[in-house]
Amino acid sequence: MHDPWEPHIHALQRTVRYLQGTLEYGLHLYKAPSRRLVAYTDAVWEKDTEMDIHFIRKKVARGEVRVLYVPSRFQIADIFTKGLSCLLFDDFRDNLRIRSPLAETAGVYWM
Repeated sequence: MHDPWEPHIHALQRTVRYLQGTLEYGLHLYKAPSRRLVAYTDAVWEKDTEMDIHFIRKKVARGEVRVLYVPSRFQIADIFTKGLSCLLFDDFRDNLRIRSPLAETAGVYWM
């Protein structure tokens, strides 16, 4: 940023403090069962809005897609775009499988 303001500096400091406090956390990946579920989120609307609206309307009209209401409590992508309460943030982080390791493995070698 070429002209940071005080709120930007505070946000950066808060982010750095969070990262320093969670250095042991990692992303745990598991093979998920195959499902035919497609989720459209707010990110879809950030590109060509008119084209996306018509695209989804056609899919709904053909019965290829059902549009369901999803409460904000289950909008996990909000962790990347919005300020959340600590409880909601921790819940979303757990749902993304970002956790501290179950056991210390650094320097341990198994034969």
